[in-house]
Amino acid sequence: MDAASPIAASPRAETKSDATPLMRQYAEIKTRNPGAVLLYRMGDFYEMFNEDARIASRVLGLTLTSRNHGGAENTPLAGFPYHALDRYAHRLVKAGYKIAVCEQTEDPKLAKGIVKRDIVEIVSAGTATDAVFIEEKANNFIVALHRENGKTGIAVCDLSTGQFEVEEMDDAGIGREIVRINPSEIVVAENTEESLRAAVADLYRQIVISPCDAWKFSRDSAEDTLKTHFQVASLSGFGLEGYSCGVCAAGALLSYLKEQKKNDLRHISAITPRSLSEFAELDPSTIRNLELLHPLHTDEAGGTLVSVLDCTSTSMGGRLLKRFITRPLKNSAAIGERLQCVEWLKKDSFARQETELQLKRIADIERLIGRVTFERANGRDLIALKSSLEIFPAITKTLKETTAKLLRAAAETLCRFEPLVKRIGETLCDNPPLSIRDGDIIRKGVSAELDELRDLAGSSKQWIARLQETERTRTGIASLKVGFNKVFGYYIEISNANQNLVPADYIRKQTLTNGERFVTPDLKEMETKILHAEERLGTLEYELFVELRKKVAAECVRIQKAAEAIAQIDVFASLARVATENNYCRPVLTDHP
Repeated sequence: MDAASPIAASPRAETKSDATPLMRQYAEIKTRNPGAVLLYRMGDFYEMFNEDARIASRVLGLTLTSRNHGGAENTPLAGFPYHALDRYAHRLVKAGYKIAVCEQTEDPKLAKGIVKRDIVEIVSAGTATDAVFIEEKANNFIVALHRENGKTGIAVCDLSTGQFEVEEMDDAGIGREIVRINPSEIVVAENTEESLRAAVADLYRQIVISPCDAWKFSRDSAEDTLKTHFQVASLSGFGLEGYSCGVCAAGALLSYLKEQKKNDLRHISAITPRSLSEFAELDPSTIRNLELLHPLHTDEAGGTLVSVLDCTSTSMGGRLLKRFITRPLKNSAAIGERLQCVEWLKKDSFARQETELQLKRIADIERLIGRVTFERANGRDLIALKSSLEIFPAITKTLKETTAKLLRAAAETLCRFEPLVKRIGETLCDNPPLSIRDGDIIRKGVSAELDELRDLAGSSKQWIARLQETERTRTGIASLKVGFNKVFGYYIEISNANQNLVPADYIRKQTLTNGERFVTPDLKEMETKILHAEERLGTLEYELFVELRKKVAAECVRIQKAAEAIAQIDVFASLARVATENNYCRPVLTDHP
């Protein structure tokens, strides 16, 4: 069994014959993940050894120590408490490192020899999904590039939302497109990494470039990956005809993401081809000089187009508004449909204000459903999702009189979520704990077995309380105490001064400085019942929660479409507010010069 402190758990890093079993396990896992800083879970700490420890010491400010376990050299090591994972992982990722989170995959109490461990997730700049790593109103894009015959395929994904798109362009346009997308990470085939760096030389310092096995970019491999993921026999239904390089990039990116996240990524439910002809092309200097998203001088606040237009009420709306700004439409009819929505909300100020109030009560369901499908969502996440879905009928009612086509379609997308809301509400407590393994998460009445176990656990604890009073009366020892700890279980504690009053049927269990602890056959029998009930209680609650989470995950596509609709409504309401406050009028569009 492993030690729980970083000092006690410090085996040698070598895989020589004198290495401990734990260190051999560490070395084997590290060999499978050579490009990542390995966070190796040991009890209540994450440990890092050798070069990873030196990196952690430098980046995180951790004390670098070393231990010798019988070999010729000391092993550098550093560590931090498991509950500080988010804070330290965030700093490593922001510094440009990948981190491999290695967890104990079995209960240490049940382990025979070394505790089994494995990588549960690899986090990098482009694959980070938790709120601690990414901005609320900004997409966190990861991009894969594949060049072939003078064309470059670009696959773009925001793993936190499931957005997955593909496009192709001439090599000359790559730099401009990378600036517009503003990805956190770029994935390329190993043999093209240097040429890619040359193509985006001015951006390279700001973007993490990750090499990937070249065979994953082959047409056959990429197509197989995409077909298997989307469970289709052909990609023609996605409109990917002619996207040869794009398909190669998309398949390789999806394969890379699955390897990193150790997950089937079912929330990536579609792949959308992007036609650049639909949008006005904005080169890097235009985006920068017009200060669309960022001010020219980083020490300035505001002054950008997005800061003027963004009155969105949700994170989803904020992200969509940025996409609208950096990908302006060229088709006057499509522009007119958007303007019609803004105009209607500007004229009907009551509908707009009601909609804004309703939107403010909606959580980031686009990223919540991602957490659900990642199997990372807890009880509070599902309650937040339920509370958000409960607002949908009110929004639909507010917008029922709209004459704007896009608004009407968005409102219709928000219907028929009542059964899911009811299922979550009837299953989960109103205020579940943060951890899904702490119990008290499932409502009474959901499971007869669960209710029975709760009654047993409650009555058993009452029995223990009554036992203390009974034994005090029987022995005449007023200070007699019935207690419990995780090591020795339930016990009867009697001080040294009262040892002469200990009954003959008491069995000595533990000697203390100031007294003795005892058990009785009845107490031992009840302890077994209580502990078995509590263990089964926790397991059953967890199983019931996981079952509910799977039911919610099955609604992933519908919830994603609803999230997209909410984002659209939010953007149009935001633009209508800005138009009202600044006295903007609807422009007249023409296709003539």
